[in-house]
Amino acid sequence: MSQDVAVSGEGVGETEPVVEKSAPLLQLKDVRKEFPLGGGLFSKPSAVVRAVDGVSLTVGEGETVGLVGESGCGKSTLGRMAIRLLPVTSGTVHFEGKDITSVPESTLRPLRRRMQIVFQDPMSALDPRMTIGESIGEGLHAHALVKSQDEADAKVATLLERVGLRKDQLRRHPHELSGGQRQRVVIARALAVNPRFIVCDEPVAALDVSIQAQIVNLLADLSEDLGLSYLFVAHDLSVVRFMSDRVAVMYLGRIVELADADAIYEEALHPYTQALLSAIPVPDPSAQRARERIVLSGDVPSPTAPPAGCSFHPRCSIAEKGLCDVERPLLRTLRKGHEVACHKAE
Repeated sequence: MSQDVAVSGEGVGETEPVVEKSAPLLQLKDVRKEFPLGGGLFSKPSAVVRAVDGVSLTVGEGETVGLVGESGCGKSTLGRMAIRLLPVTSGTVHFEGKDITSVPESTLRPLRRRMQIVFQDPMSALDPRMTIGESIGEGLHAHALVKSQDEADAKVATLLERVGLRKDQLRRHPHELSGGQRQRVVIARALAVNPRFIVCDEPVAALDVSIQAQIVNLLADLSEDLGLSYLFVAHDLSVVRFMSDRVAVMYLGRIVELADADAIYEEALHPYTQALLSAIPVPDPSAQRARERIVLSGDVPSPTAPPAGCSFHPRCSIAEKGLCDVERPLLRTLRKGHEVACHKAE
């Protein structure tokens, strides 16, 4: 990974060795999330949105797992369930080897400092009435990580330097900073409580292209320096390849392909993944013109009424009638470490 962003400071972002490296830091088992539509106090919902439909996924110690797919496929919902910002409808969530699926908030609270999230829109993620120093320092006070305001200010100043901002910016408000600076503040706020795992939910989607690379480089540097684990949610496949050790491709609430990043980009096995990759621009105009662009027909089906069988079969050019429209494909291993949910993949 590139080392384009200088970082400094000591004693910030240390991780706590709680579990063995061989055990996954995060493990999701057959998690599902359903949102009822309509209905009321005395009536049943008129429909149910299956936002996440039976996903199993692990994130290892110091690993970055990329999560890609079209808008509305359930990526952000899965990320929020991973850190219990959303309850699961069914399935289990294990963090640091412990089942946190349905633990009460009083039990979950001490775990909050070890799992954090960086949201897509930094402006809405920050309280406009609070200064930058107050926003970053809030977690320090909430988890009793400092004994005085002076100590909090010193740690906030160190955090600001670590993410590439100046110490004197701690007394500014969010509206006084640029979008890229605000996202650095959100990252510093996540780092303040010394997490081990961070969900990055489209962390560069709301930023100018010129700033995106800076934030991606910063996140990559922090992961390497601090041993952080990321679930990196994004729709930009180029960014995901740069950031990720493994990549999971989601379609309509399900993972359809999971493999090492290089394997996904060099030999995608699922037709949906192949279509996504064919849309990535190539810098060489001649190579771009020579590429075969895979254009999918139709639209993504409604999550309130997903198709029978393989959810991708209505848009798939190799779907087999009587198989793909009837039988739901499960993730199966076709190469070492390469899983795909497709009847026709070889």
